[in-house]
Amino acid sequence: MTPLIVAIWVAGGVQLAIAAANLEVARKLDYRSNLARLTPMVSQIFLVHAVYIVLMILWFGALCLLFAARLVSGDPLARFLTGGLAASPC
Repeated sequence: MTPLIVAIWVAGGVQLAIAAANLEVARKLDYRSNLARLTPMVSQIFLVHAVYIVLMILWFGALCLLFAARLVSGDPLARFLTGGLAASPC
């Protein structure tokens, strides 16, 4: 096990923690009452966007935790995925 694999595991754990923290953020920012004041279309767009972001963070976290050794293997697909993860704004 290389230090890079451990670093990827840590990154995956942090991503899962960020995804879990989004539940608390929704409560603290009182999404329910704030979204009630918006038009239904804007409210739905916001909710879809918020769920999409959380799912992407969960996906990246799972990718890092489950496939860390393959991500450091150096094959072209692994380089493409790690480049995408590194460049991702999430």
